[in-house]
Amino acid sequence: MTAEERYEWAWKKYLVRLNQDSKVRLTSFLREIHVYQRGMTRWMQALGLSVGEAKRQIRESQNRAKYERLLPSSDTTGSMFLPVMADGADGFAEAADPMSGISFTFPDGTQVNIKHGSAQSVMSFLKLYQMEGLPCLD
Repeated sequence: MTAEERYEWAWKKYLVRLNQDSKVRLTSFLREIHVYQRGMTRWMQALGLSVGEAKRQIRESQNRAKYERLLPSSDTTGSMFLPVMADGADGFAEAADPMSGISFTFPDGTQVNIKHGSAQSVMSFLKLYQMEGLPCLD
């Protein structure tokens, strides 16, 4: 592995670590993986890379991800509460299998609380959620 390849590898590993721990210092990380700081610093300068900019971009990305998790995934109506009805259902009043107080926590951390619904509408919701390419339940 050439020095340049090693520096690129180290930079990518550092970004992963930085994403997990925003307080990790490049100097201590390089010492941990046995990469010379002076050569790494020169390589970073030549490519216009900086730890400060990397931290800023990671922080923005994490904030954007947190914000996007709060938004409904369908066309937003300005509300976090979206009605879900099973295909062909005319409403909860006519449902033969009423349910209430249903809570789900999905593997991606999304929490869903359903006050009232039919078993059919809950299953319809789970199918819609699964179609988004996300695993539904573990």
